[in-house]
Amino acid sequence: MLTLALTGGIGSGKSHVAAIWARLGAHVVDADRTARAILEPGSPALAKIAERWGEQVFDDGVLNRQALAAIVFEDAASRKALDDITHPVIWTSVNEQIEAVRREDPDGVVVYDVPLLAGYGREFEMIANVSIAAAPEIRAQRLHENRAMSEADARARIAAQATDEERSLISDLTIVNDADEPSLQSAAGAAWEGWILPFAGNLRSGSWTPTRLCHPALAVNDDVGLQLARLRYHGVRPRGEAGLAVIGTDEAMARAGWVWEGSSWRLANPALDLRANVSRGQY
Repeated sequence: MLTLALTGGIGSGKSHVAAIWARLGAHVVDADRTARAILEPGSPALAKIAERWGEQVFDDGVLNRQALAAIVFEDAASRKALDDITHPVIWTSVNEQIEAVRREDPDGVVVYDVPLLAGYGREFEMIANVSIAAAPEIRAQRLHENRAMSEADARARIAAQATDEERSLISDLTIVNDADEPSLQSAAGAAWEGWILPFAGNLRSGSWTPTRLCHPALAVNDDVGLQLARLRYHGVRPRGEAGLAVIGTDEAMARAGWVWEGSSWRLANPALDLRANVSRGQY
């Protein structure tokens, strides 16, 4: 099953892309929705927040999310404390949701809609990453028009997050959303038909069929270093032995998005032609 992390900064259009892909058949796991669910009354995470910040973030026993957001936005230590409380619980829930999809639709596509990916330590949990990019001034304008956010607040929120460049470094595909809604519909549809479905097909068949993306808003990351970083994340050791050779388990290679073609491993990503041999030192 193909699992994708879909990320992007505030005002980028990330959730709009997730909605488009959901209509096309993707199973969307929403990080923000999950974060709200794990803070329901009576939850252990909510109790830890009450212990850490007290009544200043509650109204009559109900979590005041805006008050909490204001605190963590201004203070890095508070932001880390909140992340330490919520992220492990969020990830447990996300994993459970993904495994539920795997049982019901093992050949499906899971899209993990997550705003915070770069720099949070779980960059390569999914088989591939997709980022949505847009110029800061365009994002600020959207936030002003769609959320009535002042320009100063919008730019502050944007500046507090990872940059598009930082997200692109860990992304296999970048969708540029600098134009209008029909343009985004076109780009998201092209990515689905021309990259996601072939990717899922390669994983399903255990073989590699290439594809070529020609849409001007789509950019494939062809840096081999990204794939090496993902392999290392899953405990696979790349080695330079007459090309790319790896020391790692079959399970780890599969989690990193590779398929075994009988004599060598092949990256299932249809936009990249990359093979890896089993290192002589593996066994």
